[in-house]
Amino acid sequence: MILLAFAQVVARNFFSVGMIWADITVRTLLLWVGLLGASLATHLNQHLSIDVFAKFLGGRSRRVVGIFVKLFSVIVCLYLFMAASRFVQGERETGTRILETVPLWTTELIIPIAFALISFHFLVSILNDLTALFPGKKGAA
Repeated sequence: MILLAFAQVVARNFFSVGMIWADITVRTLLLWVGLLGASLATHLNQHLSIDVFAKFLGGRSRRVVGIFVKLFSVIVCLYLFMAASRFVQGERETGTRILETVPLWTTELIIPIAFALISFHFLVSILNDLTALFPGKKGAA
C-alpha cells in the first residue's frame, strides 16, 4: 500500500501522470487492513479501551465490570453490523462500479464482516470471563 501510494505521488508530481486505479485501491486496502486489524486486536484483547475505573478494582470485580463492558461492546458492534449490512445492500442495489469493472459493494463487504467478527471475539471473551468467574467441578463424570 505504501509503495503504491508513493508511486502515485511520484508519478503525479514528477511526471504529471497518475494511475487511475491507485487511489481507490489504496483506500480499499486501507479499509480492509484497518478493519481486519481491529478484529485481530479484539481477538488478542489488545483493542482500545478506557479502563480508568477498572484499575481501582480487584480481580473478580474487574472481571465482572469487564463482562458488562464487553456485553455493551457486543450490542454496539451488532448494531453497527446491521447498519453496515443495510449500507452494503443499498450500494449493491445502486449498482455502482469502480473503474467500470468492480461492483463497489464488494469492496465494502469488510465493514459488516469486521463488526460480526469483533462481536464474535467479544462474545468468546465474555464466555472465557464467565468460565473463570464460575469454574465448574473438576473431575465430575
